[in-house]
Amino acid sequence: MSDTLSFTLSGGDIKTLVDEVEEDTGADRSTVRGVVADKLGMPLWALEATLNEGDAA
Repeated sequence: MSDTLSFTLSGGDIKTLVDEVEEDTGADRSTVRGVVADKLGMPLWALEATLNEGDAA
């Protein structure tokens, strides 16, 4: 059995994650987005595009 957990996040899930981390930590939005993008292994521009896509839905 693998120790790796695999999952998929939709744009709405990522937006919720960013909002909750920002609220829980009190960190500013750009810092939170940078850290979340890094942890998800995606460039910041891709995270921003995903979040903007979620806003449009």
